[in-house]
Amino acid sequence: MPNPPTSAIGIDAGGSKTRIAFGSIADLTALQTETLGPGNFRQLGLSGTRALIRDIISRCQIQNPSDTLVVGGFAGAGTVEGQDAIRSVLVEEGFHPGNVRSITSDGGLLLWALGNDGIALIAGTGSICIGRRKGSTATDYVEARAGGYGYRLASEVGGYGLGIGAIDAAVRIEDGRRQQPTALYELVGECFRLSDLQQIIPHLYPTAQEKDEVREKVATLASGVLGAAAAKDAVAMELVEKTVDELADLVQAVFHKLGARPSDVGLHGGLFTDPHARDLLLDPLKQHEAIRELPLKFESLGVKQGDRDPLLEAMRFVSASSS
Repeated sequence: MPNPPTSAIGIDAGGSKTRIAFGSIADLTALQTETLGPGNFRQLGLSGTRALIRDIISRCQIQNPSDTLVVGGFAGAGTVEGQDAIRSVLVEEGFHPGNVRSITSDGGLLLWALGNDGIALIAGTGSICIGRRKGSTATDYVEARAGGYGYRLASEVGGYGLGIGAIDAAVRIEDGRRQQPTALYELVGECFRLSDLQQIIPHLYPTAQEKDEVREKVATLASGVLGAAAAKDAVAMELVEKTVDELADLVQAVFHKLGARPSDVGLHGGLFTDPHARDLLLDPLKQHEAIRELPLKFESLGVKQGDRDPLLEAMRFVSASSS
């Protein structure tokens, strides 16, 4: 084992941005924070992840990486193989192996923020629900997950799902197929700068290099869908209600897999930050018939002002567990 680290760095690497927090391990309440570019491991690959780590070292002016505890949650790193690959990159860049044990997925980071005992529901471009329950010993845990299979499945709700729903409704109107009027028609046209939505095909079927950019572009429609639903647009309301149904199913599935015991539920992700999220997503989710009778305590993490910061909470948990 290395000497006890004197500094700590937290990495919350998501699909659209990477948040980092850095400072003395003796005072985790006074960390500096920075925001960098995308950090999804599956999208970046090893070379992109290495470039991100080097950017982090430079941005934080880390002179001695071997003396730094690393707590990292990376989107797209939900497998042991992916997490081991990220650890290897960190070690190759100078961090001590004993200080980079705490590498997990973005969802795993939220579970650390919940003290490794609860349920984390993430809704951003896509969605996933994961849970962890303390077992009979200090190192024994029961884990469960639901969702997170990617944008190609219709049940994978999130910003992309709302965006595709809006596009589907809009092109039906463009074609003259049976579709009730909706403000989403104008929303889609403005987003893609098209006066004829039959010309949207090249925007939806990109080259391999453009794939992730298109997915994020479609997901930007989510805010407009929520706004239209708040204005009582029937098509938008139906899309949002379907999203709430699927999110409730995710929570219910993980709750029962963990043994149907009282659980804290941490809510995180860009979809929950929308101005209309409380009325259209959060409150309906808590009152959804699939979960409203379950012993669940909901808490938004890093979603609105005043929330606990999941990255900082995870760093405190890991630091306390390592000491």
